[in-house]
Amino acid sequence: MTKYKEDNFCETYVIGMKVENRFNDYLAYKKREVLERSSGYQPKHDFRFIDKNGIRTSAEVKTCTRVSNDVPIEYESRGKASGIVSTEGFYFVVYCIEDQAFYVAKSGELMEWLDSNPRSYISVKNTSNSSETKLYLIDKYTWRDTFSVVDLTHVAMLEREDL
Repeated sequence: MTKYKEDNFCETYVIGMKVENRFNDYLAYKKREVLERSSGYQPKHDFRFIDKNGIRTSAEVKTCTRVSNDVPIEYESRGKASGIVSTEGFYFVVYCIEDQAFYVAKSGELMEWLDSNPRSYISVKNTSNSSETKLYLIDKYTWRDTFSVVDLTHVAMLEREDL
């Protein structure tokens, strides 16, 4: 592996970890008890926590670093099911850095919506290692009307500078 590839992977990994830290801080801000933060390569979920009703639940957290009018939903990476298709998280969360917002949906409801609605998709090729990731694209206005958006611009403890 070349230095470029290592640097590229490390940069992406660091951004993803910062977003997971932000989600952890958000759960603390909402006074949710975090039971587990998963680690390692491709965990089935990123967090287990107690929801507002006192029920154990889980979430998969993804990151969008691009400026876009769409929420990207990963479904395949390097020829294997990934993201929404493989998660065991009850919630599927995408943090869009540009918006400083978590786009949140129950994974099952998101899958049902994807199955029953026309959608755009793209294939992103990583030229540094010849891998390919496939993503569904959901317009942010459609997402706001269908699922939940947690705007963090007003939350002082979660400032954008740490990304």
